[in-house]
Amino acid sequence: MKITTRVLVALVLLTTVQLYGQVSVVWVEDWETPAPAPGNWQDNWVPEGTGGGMWEVGESGQVAGEPAPIMPSGPNCLATRLGAAYDEYHDTRLRRLATIVVPPASEHPHLRFWHWYSYSCGDTASFEIRDANDPAATWQAVRAYTGTSGGVWSSPRIDLSDYAGQEIEISFRHVTTNCSGGAWDTSWGWYVDDLMLCIGEANSPNPQTLEGSDPDWWIQSGWRVTAGTWQIGEPMSGPGVTCDLCSGTQLAGTVLGGDYYEYIDSELRSRPVTLPTTAPVLRFRNWYSFSCGDRGEVWIYPTDGSVAAEVVEFTGTAGGWEYAFCDLALFAGMEVEVAFRFISANCSGGAWDVSAGWFLDDFVVLPMQAEEFRRGDINLDQQVNLADPIQLLDALFGSAGMPLCADSADANDDGMINLADAIAVLGHLFSGGGPLPAPFPGCGTDPTIDGMGCGSYPSCP
Repeated sequence: MKITTRVLVALVLLTTVQLYGQVSVVWVEDWETPAPAPGNWQDNWVPEGTGGGMWEVGESGQVAGEPAPIMPSGPNCLATRLGAAYDEYHDTRLRRLATIVVPPASEHPHLRFWHWYSYSCGDTASFEIRDANDPAATWQAVRAYTGTSGGVWSSPRIDLSDYAGQEIEISFRHVTTNCSGGAWDTSWGWYVDDLMLCIGEANSPNPQTLEGSDPDWWIQSGWRVTAGTWQIGEPMSGPGVTCDLCSGTQLAGTVLGGDYYEYIDSELRSRPVTLPTTAPVLRFRNWYSFSCGDRGEVWIYPTDGSVAAEVVEFTGTAGGWEYAFCDLALFAGMEVEVAFRFISANCSGGAWDVSAGWFLDDFVVLPMQAEEFRRGDINLDQQVNLADPIQLLDALFGSAGMPLCADSADANDDGMINLADAIAVLGHLFSGGGPLPAPFPGCGTDPTIDGMGCGSYPSCP
């Protein structure tokens, strides 16, 4: 007998739907309250394939020294094997018995879940979908995961708009093989919790802060993680407990409680946002410390299928919390997704060479104006003197707000606002450092395309 979940919005809103901003959670599979009998979760799911008995539900305990997950719904989760490594030579799928009739695309149907994974060479986890009414339909992997999730739980988002109006089946698939041909090379597998069917479109505030609680923040914001590592919360390593200049206590980071892992390629990606038609600029705060061969990139993905582009890259170590600016003029007026991509690789080939990673906050998209300003006039008094680096140092390390004209504060014209700008002004004033970059000493427009802009500057004489 086929069980079908039909999304009848008018009825569901009166009964089981939970509301998060503009997003409604139609149902949640949390593996805490199986139906019909407690402890009998198999009535909702069926294992198939070789090694079908690999799937377990219960408390995860510790996995390779990682702490047990603390999920809002309770201690239980789904796992390929609780607290132990999986076996080789398995190809097993856990299929949900109840099918889903996907709501119209106008209702923005999507799935979310939380997961943690660690796979060895050649082994794979995938989330699959197939047509429930076509006996010849094959499973389509809409997400696939290899390697590790960076030692943290994260939340992907799976858009179901392409399946609007269809009746579908969903499954989790776990495939293992011995890529060395010798002793088994296994790992800890896949842990999954809080699978949710959602409808509705997430809020898209501008500016975007990162305050909120898991999982609510992820549902409300529409942000998602493609392959682990990224977390939202209060950092316990890297830049310290908090960012004094940021809007709140929570940040986005590549592992909040320690160094990142090697062999990661994962994005923290926003929901779609429509850019201004006039010279748009993305501004955000960031702190970073990358080891050899590792980096952070900002990518722009147009939703109309146009070619994506990398707009800025970060390597090495920041001098502190910095404002970063990305010129998005090529995408003016377009609907895009913004992705913060983190890539790590072992450049030595030996022991891991990792570092604290990348931390982000306070995203805002602004229209850039071609305004006149004077380079180095940070306090906007129409002259450059000792008061200007003092103003910038107070903004960077004290209680003052960031300068109103970013271009004037970017004293060395490197496209960032940081300690180096205060040093550039001091060098010009007292150490024979020569003139600052144009426009200087008079007013003018910025000859450098750096995406910073000048939000406010007094009329130039």
